[in-house]
Amino acid sequence: MKELLYDMALFVATVRAGGFSRAAENVGMAKSTLSTRISALESSLGLRLLNRTTRKIELTEAGQIYFDQACAILDEAENLRLRLHNLRQQPAGTITLTTTDDFGKIFLANVIDEFCAEYPQIRLDIHLSQTMDDLISQRFDLAIRMGRMPDSNLIAQQIGTTHLRLYATPEYIEKIGNPNTPNQLPNSGYILFKSDFVSEIVLNNNEKSVVIPVSGSLNSNSPGMNAQLAMAGNGIALLPDLVAYPLLQQGRLKAILPQYQSSEQPIYAVTTNRLLPEKTRLLINFLKEKLKMIYFQAA
Repeated sequence: MKELLYDMALFVATVRAGGFSRAAENVGMAKSTLSTRISALESSLGLRLLNRTTRKIELTEAGQIYFDQACAILDEAENLRLRLHNLRQQPAGTITLTTTDDFGKIFLANVIDEFCAEYPQIRLDIHLSQTMDDLISQRFDLAIRMGRMPDSNLIAQQIGTTHLRLYATPEYIEKIGNPNTPNQLPNSGYILFKSDFVSEIVLNNNEKSVVIPVSGSLNSNSPGMNAQLAMAGNGIALLPDLVAYPLLQQGRLKAILPQYQSSEQPIYAVTTNRLLPEKTRLLINFLKEKLKMIYFQAA
């Protein structure tokens, strides 16, 4: 088994180097020895993995399948080695993190002190942006994003979910008569989260869905901005629970029809590679646990 994994690693190194000469130089082995090992691997498998010419090598169909699977196996083996190695060491270094203004200012700022206290040798370099930063060119270790992720070569791991519900100040709710059913909701006075104004929102309570006609004179593309507008008494805002939760705890906002919710939004940790340094993996797991604790609670 050990020899098989070794030859597998030599095969991957050869393909990645594009030929035996460079691969032999990279692994510190004679070219003839490397070629013999790859030939022995092919013999043991009973399949040709490489087509060889005087100038280059090319993967056969079987070689492509073997290469893809071998890369995954070797990556997992390296990941396991790193994780076991890091168990012996205090995590340290800098994590460069990018996320949205709302997630950073409202959620992250309220919990990150616990992470820093637990891992004092880890430094966090946090960048807030409403757009998806280029993790590769801008050298970010991690991005936290809400909403559906576009197809890309990035690795997106779901770490939580947040729902959208209606919120306003206790004073505003009293002013509109403390609605107990969707048909008691007003049609106007809404703070809308859209790129343009909408005429209705859909709410459901796991039994049925209702369509609520809405209108309002305020509109922004930031849940944090909408929460501030609602706290100023400007109307009813449809906010993610993640944004509203700390304001509920402070008594500054209250839920309207808390049993009804709109669409849910997944929350993702996005990286460029599945092989993560221990410090990054620890931060992702920390945020995942904190997001589990942010449950909806009506004031």
